[in-house]
Amino acid sequence: MQLRIPYFGSARGAYDLMVIDEAHRMNENDIRSLDSVFASGTKMVILLQDDHQLIQPEERGTLQNFLRYAKKRKLPFTSLHLTIQKRCTHLGNLLTGLEKLFYQAHVHETIHVSSVRVFDKLNDMDAWISEKAKTSRAKILAPFCWPWDGKDDDVKIPQENFQKRWNPGNAERQADALSNFTGTDDVYCIYTSQGLDLDNVAFIWWNDLRWDEKNERWVISLKENKDPRFQKAVREAGLTEDSRWLILLFKDMYYVMLSRAR
Repeated sequence: MQLRIPYFGSARGAYDLMVIDEAHRMNENDIRSLDSVFASGTKMVILLQDDHQLIQPEERGTLQNFLRYAKKRKLPFTSLHLTIQKRCTHLGNLLTGLEKLFYQAHVHETIHVSSVRVFDKLNDMDAWISEKAKTSRAKILAPFCWPWDGKDDDVKIPQENFQKRWNPGNAERQADALSNFTGTDDVYCIYTSQGLDLDNVAFIWWNDLRWDEKNERWVISLKENKDPRFQKAVREAGLTEDSRWLILLFKDMYYVMLSRAR
């Protein structure tokens, strides 16, 4: 058995089995390039994807798109759904609650999630997560609502007398953050937290995503987002704050970050 671990775009030759992780991040060109994978003689492709983890406008790796691709090319396709995540251990109801909150808000059903605490003051939250970090893997996460300039006080909220560094700013600190899951000096965004497995998460819910109680729907504020790459992609895609696709991406970002805890 020969094992290779290339990036998808650099994979060459025929494989008995090809496994593509994070397949939800594939764009339209990536999906079309599966043609050359099958043409090369690859016998089976396994796509590991999550419809709730698309976070960029160009990402198209949804289950529906893969089904459509297979049907158009008359390829056999089997879909298997993950019913429980062992990573979450006893907090599986957290994911159920998040799915209802963001994607089934119209369903009037109560889901009890005992593992969530809400703080009125950021410094109270900071004290709580700092205490948790002494004995568990714990981080502070937030949406990309502050410029990432590499300063010690990038995340600055004067009205709360709160400031933190924004993301591990260099390669050394990033490597340390991946090996050392404790410490709350940095605030992590979607890019530095996606894929992390933590015991406790302190999340700063900001003004880029809010619930419109009158109209019973989620609304976004694009101006609150300070991610230049994301803003550029939104402009190129011609998306507006009313675009269902853009609102979905904001909800996905919140879902991913809020689901990092066990």
